[in-house]
Amino acid sequence: MNQQVNEKYQQIVETWQSKNIHNANSLQNILGDRSILFAYNSTTIEDNAVKLKDVITAFSTRSLIEYTGPIRAVLNINNAYKVWKEFLKAYDRRAAISEELVKNFQRLITEDTYSDDRLEKGEAPGEYKKGFYVVGDEVGASPEETPFEMEELIEDFNDTNFTKEQALTAAAYFHCKFENIHPFSDGNGRTGRLMLNYILVNNNLPPVIIHADQESRERYYEALNVWNEEQSLAAMVDLLKEQTVKTWDLEQILNYGLDEKAKNERNHGDDDGLH
Repeated sequence: MNQQVNEKYQQIVETWQSKNIHNANSLQNILGDRSILFAYNSTTIEDNAVKLKDVITAFSTRSLIEYTGPIRAVLNINNAYKVWKEFLKAYDRRAAISEELVKNFQRLITEDTYSDDRLEKGEAPGEYKKGFYVVGDEVGASPEETPFEMEELIEDFNDTNFTKEQALTAAAYFHCKFENIHPFSDGNGRTGRLMLNYILVNNNLPPVIIHADQESRERYYEALNVWNEEQSLAAMVDLLKEQTVKTWDLEQILNYGLDEKAKNERNHGDDDGLH
């Protein structure tokens, strides 16, 4: 990894951890519009019919009266808003990583979007898959294996006493393994990226946007493939650091919690590094 990227990442983490982010309000305040950008990018990775202006409107006014695009896209936008609100509630109560939490996030993400064909096969939002669904060259865990694989993943994660220095790697592991299992018939990517950020913020690390531009998307899928083929997390950890640097303007974190006078003094004072 580029040493400059690694240094910037460490600086962002240290500054984030100095800001005493302890509840949903403080988290939402420091995130600002990044909650919208996360919803947009995470949804767009798999549905390029979603437009940023529509996500902004949905999060800001809860109205898409003038929307004229595909129905599935508007449902995905609405669901992105609903699951973000649930994410904040879960963070506020420090909900443990559990199958219940994962299923609830996936249910909200995919509500009203399952095709008639999937519903006729017995698939339902918030329930593990009942059929095989090809993902690239893989089909993930079988429907029979999925409940046991998910139980094992969550138990292993919760039983591991990782240090704060290991938290990013632990989050990368959960994400890669979750996507490898592919436990649901739909919404696995969006659910997995939401869980990734839930783990990060609960370990006092800045959340990350996996950006939907072609280069970022290709490198993201490449990192997942490296895990699938080699069980190596190095590519995913590097990607998460790079995408975190891309996500965060350090100035916003530095200014968090300051009134306007203090912001002006900090922004126009001597540049002596982090404050």
